[in-house]
Amino acid sequence: MYLFVGIITLRIIIMMVFKSDFNYAKEANMIRITWNNLIPPGYQSEDIVEYLLKPAIFDNPELKEKIKTSAFYEREQRGKTNNFYTYLVENKTARTRLFSRTQNPLDSKSISERMLHLLLENTTSKGIPYNMNSFPIRHEFKRQWMKVLTPIEKLTAEERKHLEPDKNDQYTLNGRRILKESDIELYCEYICDILKVDIDNKNLKENGDSDNLNKNNNLSKLKKNLDKWSAGNRSKRDFENVDVQLHYREKQISLYSLIKDIPSCDGRSKYYKDDEEFAQLSEEKNLFFERIASLSVIASIWYIWENATDKNTYYQEELFRIANMLFPSESLSIFNTSNQTTATSSQVDENDDTKQAYGELQKIKAKLGAHEFNSAGELCEKIFCTYKNASDEIMAKTLSHLIMCCENGYPVPAYFGTIKNIIRGAIYYKSSYISKEKTEIKNHPLPSNIDSNGTYTLNCDYESSICDWIIHTAPPKWHEIISEAPESTLVSNQNQRILLVNDDYSLNLRDAINILDKIKSSITQGETSISDWQNLDLYIRCHEAEITPLLDTALSYFTEDSEITKQSGLKLIKIYLIDEAKRSADFLFARHPHFYPLTLARNAGNDTQCIHIVLATDNKNLKYSEWLIKEAFWTLPRFDTNVKSKISIISPYATELYHSIISQCPGLASVSLLNGKIENPGARDIKAKITDINFPDIEFTHTSFSSQALQAELEKLWNPSEYLYYIVDSSSDTEGISLAIKIREHTVRQSVLTGHSNNYSKYNATIAVRCFDPDIAGLVNELIVPKEEEHGKQWFNDYNLIPFGTKESLYSWDQLSGGIIETVSQCIHLQYRKASLDNNSCNKELNSYFKRLYNRDSSFGAAVSIPYRLYEAGVFPDSWFIQNSDAWWNKKIRKELASNYKAKITSNKRLIEQLARYEHMRWCCFQLTRGWLPVDSNRVIQFMSSGVKRHVLQIAKLHPCLCSWDDLIDLHRQLSVTAMRKVNWKDYESFKSREEIEPYLDKRFSRYFSFEEIYTYFQEVDNTNIEQTDLIIETAWDIEGEKNNTFER
Repeated sequence: MYLFVGIITLRIIIMMVFKSDFNYAKEANMIRITWNNLIPPGYQSEDIVEYLLKPAIFDNPELKEKIKTSAFYEREQRGKTNNFYTYLVENKTARTRLFSRTQNPLDSKSISERMLHLLLENTTSKGIPYNMNSFPIRHEFKRQWMKVLTPIEKLTAEERKHLEPDKNDQYTLNGRRILKESDIELYCEYICDILKVDIDNKNLKENGDSDNLNKNNNLSKLKKNLDKWSAGNRSKRDFENVDVQLHYREKQISLYSLIKDIPSCDGRSKYYKDDEEFAQLSEEKNLFFERIASLSVIASIWYIWENATDKNTYYQEELFRIANMLFPSESLSIFNTSNQTTATSSQVDENDDTKQAYGELQKIKAKLGAHEFNSAGELCEKIFCTYKNASDEIMAKTLSHLIMCCENGYPVPAYFGTIKNIIRGAIYYKSSYISKEKTEIKNHPLPSNIDSNGTYTLNCDYESSICDWIIHTAPPKWHEIISEAPESTLVSNQNQRILLVNDDYSLNLRDAINILDKIKSSITQGETSISDWQNLDLYIRCHEAEITPLLDTALSYFTEDSEITKQSGLKLIKIYLIDEAKRSADFLFARHPHFYPLTLARNAGNDTQCIHIVLATDNKNLKYSEWLIKEAFWTLPRFDTNVKSKISIISPYATELYHSIISQCPGLASVSLLNGKIENPGARDIKAKITDINFPDIEFTHTSFSSQALQAELEKLWNPSEYLYYIVDSSSDTEGISLAIKIREHTVRQSVLTGHSNNYSKYNATIAVRCFDPDIAGLVNELIVPKEEEHGKQWFNDYNLIPFGTKESLYSWDQLSGGIIETVSQCIHLQYRKASLDNNSCNKELNSYFKRLYNRDSSFGAAVSIPYRLYEAGVFPDSWFIQNSDAWWNKKIRKELASNYKAKITSNKRLIEQLARYEHMRWCCFQLTRGWLPVDSNRVIQFMSSGVKRHVLQIAKLHPCLCSWDDLIDLHRQLSVTAMRKVNWKDYESFKSREEIEPYLDKRFSRYFSFEEIYTYFQEVDNTNIEQTDLIIETAWDIEGEKNNTFER
């Protein structure tokens, strides 16, 4: 019964979270946070006592005995001994004094003070001060609000049998009031609205002044919403505007800003991880309950808050102690001082420890940068042992740094014993840089926590392992349909996913065409409109390059329909292609970037460095290898000319791979060798055309895996001065793992036999192995070395293999579209389209994203490259490990990366051009892997004069921007000059503006004309993208309609 799910629309959720973009006339002003103002519809004051105050305070499961033995809980009054709970239940006057600001405020003083003492009865646990995550009373308020805000519509059939109606058309269940979903929606909107009202000392009365109401839209809206409630309790509510500050030690901060600073809790926190109710909450709902839990504590002592002024210091000490348990410590940092009193010593210790530890943490970073691992390790130990009350974030980063020190020779502290135990400690402190510890043998699928309902259709049977995995990772309230005719399951105006994931790719395509045809027919016949299908997502398992032209053509029938184009918003069906081979390669390089060794302090002093990708494959299905080669090619080149790169392919199918790659990507012929020779010496030399890119050489070597040839080739490729990134792709998971183990054995053996063991690092030789089975992949992560310390995590007792291409990463519900990388991809497209951040603009500009899959491939590639761009800017996570697939994509880390990136480009404007040059370099390599070739400006002018409307010849895959960065200026100049070829040069100087000359320009080239003779048309595209990378990383565009209209920078 007590699951708060599916009751609030996204629009209201966003209103609930109290973001700062609401227009407050005065930031500090707010309506009183009294219990009367917080009462939900249909509830009475006695209900609040019974269902909120009693379980959260008087019967708190953690503080119960402490509360009930307090002198403030049990009192003798009028010759009778009453406890606080009974007093409030039986005495309406007592509730009135606690729940409102009475006409004589002093009436509330004694009861509020009594409540304050109870709240402060216990402020520590085992000597550690409570904070906002651990404070038991706040924690329990959150749980109880989840129960209160569970609607009648979500009750089970059995529970509905026991509902009892009352005269107000309300219901109770076992004495507890159960609200309607509509009332809950209004209530959540109301909680937002009461903080939005700003009016100078005007009260909303039962028969208030209508003129005054009309002057304030928010106040008027409150009145209307209260009238909609079944029982709004409007007569008890007090909407007078007040300015409440937390005063302490001659400093102050507004209560409103403290409330606004409350974040959603981390479900992995040690205080929340065992609570299933909390784990099921979406981030938005989590945030709502976090804030209303603090509001509940505030309401319980509102008299104290309103009367603790800068002149009245009586309550300041107590409120400061309460504030430390209601709000983030960072929000209270202005009160940090060395002269705190004994009463607040525990809170001061926490603040001081965090501050002192932070200073030491900066020293550690400097030590790591100087390769001083021993002294850095000593500082890590100092922080961990000395500053016990430092924040979890500080402790997590400290232990992450300690792991790096130990892996580079620093002795593992005796109280940890092993590096594995340090990792467990980092996980305990919620480190974003360490993967979650594996505790079970099998890798069990986890259902998505998406809080919505709908249906999804699969065109494969239950025996399919992919089908089974999708079903087990689907959200609990989504229901599956297995159908051989998936088009028959289409339902408009409903959340629906059609998942065409059959092993027969041609069947998937036919089903997709049937679905699109049925939707288009229903629109043509007037049965539905395109807007009725906005909640439909279509997923197609396929070979992307083969299916793209056909789907683009099918979608064109939507975009060419005049009735559809008249409508606003998204005018297409959202289609996501699942190409296992391509996506496996993309996810590998996005989540485990091959530049990792370049970020290690021990390698920072090397003058010349080389990243060498070695692909070892005996897989007859060449598509996996083809995509690995192509995606490696365009991610490898670095802007630093001292960093070289190359790709080696060893395979019994090397010859077939070579010819396939050159056939698909003719531009790679001049950088590709087969068995040591350039097979096509007459191929266009891409290095001569594009002179500012260090293209990686690609060498294909025919190698038998069943003879000594493999061992000989591995010995030939091993080079201790290179950063080797091995990729293993085999026809079976177990064969691939066996080969990966051989490669690790080889790299360690060669290092020892050649006298390089003192410099060997498992991170200098990365080994990734494609492993589809998630259970096997989970074991690969923890693969032990026989007769060595289990899970030792050091170079001599850790195979350190990285599984990729798993069923979990490809077919888990939240990853079907591409997950966070797909979201970033859409943001990149929106940035190029110059879309504003609001949802309406996003929907409009995403039409071109879903209309042409070419646009999507280009944007998705740019999203994959985000870690590489950040590396070029000198921005990467503080302490990350290449095995952690989430190290660059975790929401918290992305926020840090965005902030650091913004600071970098703000302080160094030259960096923008450098990064734009890098992005152009990356794009050129990307285009070459998609089969494009360069074309000079003369040919462009020729084909544009023959009718082509743009500078790109799509049908022949010829692009003039495949050139050096500086040549982009020459290209623009040539096109600009061509635009004026009908203009008499003698008359040119007489024109004073572009507007004057415009009628005389060649219309085919006028878009490229620069009157000012500034020829940066093609370069500026990259510049603006670089400048807004921070917004892209944080996915600032409101794609799902879930964010505020103003993005907080």
